[in-house]
Amino acid sequence: MDIKMPKKPILLTYEETELGILIAMEASELAKINAYRKSQGKSDANTVLAYPFVHCEIQDSLKIDFDQKNEYLIDNLKKFTD
Repeated sequence: MDIKMPKKPILLTYEETELGILIAMEASELAKINAYRKSQGKSDANTVLAYPFVHCEIQDSLKIDFDQKNEYLIDNLKKFTD
Protein backbone atom coordinates (compact mmCIF):
# COMPACT_ATOMS: atom_id res chain seq x y z
CA MET A 1 0.00 0.00 0.00
CA ASP A 2 1.47 3.35 -1.06
CA ILE A 3 1.16 6.30 1.23
CA LYS A 4 0.19 9.45 -0.60
CA MET A 5 1.74 12.53 0.96
CA PRO A 6 0.44 15.96 0.07
CA LYS A 7 2.79 17.92 -2.16
CA LYS A 8 4.33 20.98 -0.59
CA PRO A 9 4.48 24.02 -2.83
CA ILE A 10 7.88 25.27 -3.92
CA LEU A 11 8.49 28.65 -2.29
CA LEU A 12 10.70 31.38 -3.73
CA THR A 13 12.21 34.13 -1.61
CA TYR A 14 12.01 37.74 -2.78
CA GLU A 15 12.78 41.05 -1.13
CA GLU A 16 10.04 43.68 -1.08
CA THR A 17 12.26 46.73 -1.45
CA GLU A 18 9.63 49.35 -0.58
CA LEU A 19 8.71 47.70 2.73
CA GLY A 20 12.18 46.29 3.42
CA ILE A 21 10.94 42.76 4.14
CA LEU A 22 11.42 39.29 2.75
CA ILE A 23 8.49 37.39 1.28
CA ALA A 24 7.95 33.79 0.24
CA MET A 25 5.79 33.13 -2.79
CA GLU A 26 4.75 29.97 -4.52
CA ALA A 27 6.59 29.17 -7.74
CA SER A 28 3.31 29.45 -9.65
CA GLU A 29 3.37 33.23 -9.02
CA LEU A 30 6.62 33.46 -11.00
CA ALA A 31 4.62 33.29 -14.23
CA LYS A 32 2.89 36.55 -13.27
CA ILE A 33 6.24 38.26 -12.67
CA ASN A 34 7.66 37.05 -15.98
CA ALA A 35 4.55 38.13 -17.91
CA TYR A 36 4.55 41.54 -16.24
CA ARG A 37 8.21 42.19 -16.94
CA LYS A 38 7.93 40.87 -20.49
CA SER A 39 5.10 43.35 -21.15
CA GLN A 40 7.34 46.12 -19.71
CA GLY A 41 4.84 46.98 -17.01
CA LYS A 42 1.79 47.17 -19.28
CA SER A 43 0.17 43.99 -17.97
CA ASP A 44 -2.98 44.23 -15.85
CA ALA A 45 -1.64 41.80 -13.25
CA ASN A 46 0.95 43.85 -11.37
CA THR A 47 0.72 42.06 -8.01
CA VAL A 48 1.55 38.64 -6.62
CA LEU A 49 0.30 36.83 -3.53
CA ALA A 50 2.96 35.90 -0.99
CA TYR A 51 3.66 35.21 2.67
CA PRO A 52 5.82 37.61 4.70
CA PHE A 53 8.77 36.53 6.79
CA VAL A 54 8.46 37.47 10.47
CA HIS A 55 10.93 37.41 13.34
CA CYS A 56 10.62 34.42 15.67
CA GLU A 57 11.80 35.47 19.12
CA ILE A 58 12.03 31.90 20.42
CA GLN A 59 14.59 30.83 17.83
CA ASP A 60 15.87 34.35 17.10
CA SER A 61 15.44 33.84 13.37
CA LEU A 62 13.03 34.49 10.52
CA LYS A 63 10.10 32.26 9.70
CA ILE A 64 7.34 32.36 7.11
CA ASP A 65 3.98 33.51 8.44
CA PHE A 66 1.56 31.20 6.65
CA ASP A 67 -1.39 32.82 8.44
CA GLN A 68 -1.28 35.96 6.32
CA LYS A 69 -1.11 36.00 2.55
CA ASN A 70 -0.76 39.50 1.13
CA GLU A 71 -0.52 41.17 -2.26
CA TYR A 72 2.78 42.77 -3.23
CA LEU A 73 3.62 44.97 -6.22
CA ILE A 74 5.88 43.31 -8.76
CA ASP A 75 7.79 46.56 -9.33
CA ASN A 76 9.00 46.44 -5.71
CA LEU A 77 10.25 42.83 -5.83
CA LYS A 78 13.88 41.79 -6.10
CA LYS A 79 15.08 38.17 -6.15
CA PHE A 80 16.74 37.39 -2.82
CA THR A 81 20.08 35.66 -3.04
CA ASP A 82 22.25 34.75 -0.10
